[in-house]
This record gives sequence, structure tokens and C-alpha cells, in this order.
Amino acid sequence: MEYLHKDKFICLKEDHGWQWASRTNDLGVVSVLARTLNNEYVLVSQFRRPVGKYVLEPPAGLIDRNETPEHAARRELYEETGYRGTLCTKVAELPSSAGMTDETTHLFIITECVKDPAWVPDPKEPLVVVVCNTDEVDKTIADHVTGGSLVCPRLYAALYFMEKLWNHLSMLKTQK
Repeated sequence: MEYLHKDKFICLKEDHGWQWASRTNDLGVVSVLARTLNNEYVLVSQFRRPVGKYVLEPPAGLIDRNETPEHAARRELYEETGYRGTLCTKVAELPSSAGMTDETTHLFIITECVKDPAWVPDPKEPLVVVVCNTDEVDKTIADHVTGGSLVCPRLYAALYFMEKLWNHLSMLKTQK
């Protein structure tokens, strides 16, 4: 493998004719679909410079040193939205763009979430917290698309896994 370029945040690599981007100090990425006690999803909308548009997505971020993916998922959910949850389940590891980067995302679902009234948003991370009823998520997505936003594919994957997990948990409750 050969490094074609390397700087503070990214590098370009080549191996056997394949070229791809990599984060220079990547410990992984997490993404979280949060569900509140009131049957709401907690999402974020933020401007993403590489695509030049707002993107509706689950809260996400990088895993810090000496941090597990689960801890990072809980931390990112709180930092970006002010919500904390009890049940945290890793449902998948997804490639960000398998032909472009070696980055993968650990996808988590966190349920029983409640908002901390003392939470203060980080002014260095301008984003909008989007809370929608679980029955209205399709309309929320459509409204954002109609308004010119993009939708992160991780959101669709998370909603798929949430449905599977929720059905499984409901089945377990009825068996008790």
C-alpha cells in the first residue's frame, strides 16, 4: 500500500490500482437512532459542506481514544441532542462508501431516551435537533427532502433495524 497524500485529517491510499480516502487518526464512527419514551425519534439536520446541503441523519461522530463504540454512541447522542437512553444495542457495522473510503460506521439503537433539561448545545457544532413521532418519520423525511435536504442512508438502515428490534421486543413482552 502506498500513501498518495497525507495531512492532519485525511490521507489518500493506493493498493493494486485501487485508490481510497482514509481518516488519519480514525478509531471508528458511530451513528445512533434514538427512540424516546414518548415514541419519538431523535434526529439531527446539519449542513454538510462536502455535499453543499443540509442532511437529515441520526446523531453521529467519531470514536475517541480509550472509548468503546457504545460509549461513543451514548456520548454523541448526548452532545448533539441532549438525550440519554437506557437500552443501547449495536445493530450493524456499515461501510460509509465502500468504493471511496475504508471508513465503517457502528450503528446503534438507543431506546427509552429522555432529554436532559440542563443540556446546552455546542455552539461549534451548529445543527438542528429534529424530534418526530415514530408514526410520522416518513412525513418528516419527505418534508426535509421537499425542502432541499438530503437524507443520510444510515437513517434508512437504522429505521429498518429499529423495526426489527421493536418487533422482537414486543414479541418478548407478550410472551411474559
